[in-house]
Amino acid sequence: MLLHSWIGVVIGVAVWTASTVSAQSSKNGTGIILPRIIYTSPDMTIVSGGKAILKCFMEHLGQNHVLWIHKANGQFRVLTSGGSRITSDTRFTVEVKSANQFNLNIREVYEEDAGEYQCQISASSVVSRSTHVTVHTPPVITQDSSRILQVGEGNKVYLVCNATGFPKPRVYWQRENEAILPMGGFQFWGNVLEINAISREDRGIYICYATNSVGSGDKRSIPVLVEFPPVVKVPRPEVYVARGQSAELECVVEGFPDPWVDWYNDRGELVRNVDEIYRTTNLVAGNEMKTSKLSISTVRDEHYRQYRCHTENEKGAADGYVKLSVTSGAMKTPLTAPLVLGLMTLVWLSL
Repeated sequence: MLLHSWIGVVIGVAVWTASTVSAQSSKNGTGIILPRIIYTSPDMTIVSGGKAILKCFMEHLGQNHVLWIHKANGQFRVLTSGGSRITSDTRFTVEVKSANQFNLNIREVYEEDAGEYQCQISASSVVSRSTHVTVHTPPVITQDSSRILQVGEGNKVYLVCNATGFPKPRVYWQRENEAILPMGGFQFWGNVLEINAISREDRGIYICYATNSVGSGDKRSIPVLVEFPPVVKVPRPEVYVARGQSAELECVVEGFPDPWVDWYNDRGELVRNVDEIYRTTNLVAGNEMKTSKLSISTVRDEHYRQYRCHTENEKGAADGYVKLSVTSGAMKTPLTAPLVLGLMTLVWLSL
């Protein structure tokens, strides 16, 4: 049986390009009725991962062998011969439904399974009919696409997003939280997103989407980091505090890479966390912003002066100034506690 099968295989491959016998039954010169194929499955489209059943009905088969052959990219692959699988790929099986029906079953269809499938009878004259299989695959964003980008402000930037799949995926871009794109609008179609002169306002997450008619598509988030020198903002340029009270001076710093911050007094002396009088803290607020605070536990006369918030990174430096001043005027204190009468409260009595 095995020898007979391989003879059929050799014959089948050799005569792939031979003309197909007419669909009508006919006799050769000796009066023998030739086999013919009366039906094969029509061309079909399969989503990758699915299964396919290719049917082939014939008549007058006699002792002839039936082959299933796959042709793709100019190469031939014999899959089955008679009721036996020839290929080592176990996803392919042949189902002999009757003496005149040989079905090719493909389990878990791959992208490379696309192509022409020929049901062939290896008789004295080759009889064959073909079914073309198209495999649709979902989009997959490829490794050569952009991942993370760090660039100086003012530079030209290209964000690249390539994807495989069939039908060919379409690619579009959006920013996180639907922020406006540098070129305007909320969406841009194309594999390459170009930003001519990137600014700090353009930093953030850019999302590449690849979509076709298969599945839900693919996406990739690409962080874009923009380097720029620090900027200092001072919420309260002058802070008023009474003697003996605590004081808190602050400046808000923005910059990337992350800038460091120091505080100086008006004599150019670095203010350090010493003697439990001074304390500096830096609170990161996100989006390359931080709040730096200089706290004075108990304000004395020598603390009333101007302080400088100095910040610096590899792109530049900046300063902000805060003046600590004594509170003017006497502070009023209550003479009595508030009197509560029913639902009404009488306010403080004062001099």
